Amino acid sequence: MEKESILIIEDDIQVLSSFERILSGVGYEITAVNNGYKALKLLKNRKYNLVLTDIVMKGIDGLQVLE
Repeated sequence: MEKESILIIEDDIQVLSSFERILSGVGYEITAVNNGYKALKLLKNRKYNLVLTDIVMKGIDGLQVLE
């Protein structure tokens, strides 16, 4: 059975690492990036079961990514 996949977008590296560690520890496949530009590149080529995003980020913010 394939793991559920989660894309995490967070510009605070410590928060990003914490989310990644906790969620991968309970069995999710995690992709973690620190900005909206990287997230958009990933989303062009892959679908995720869930996207967790910071709303306020420099450049492309979380709401722009979700649009």
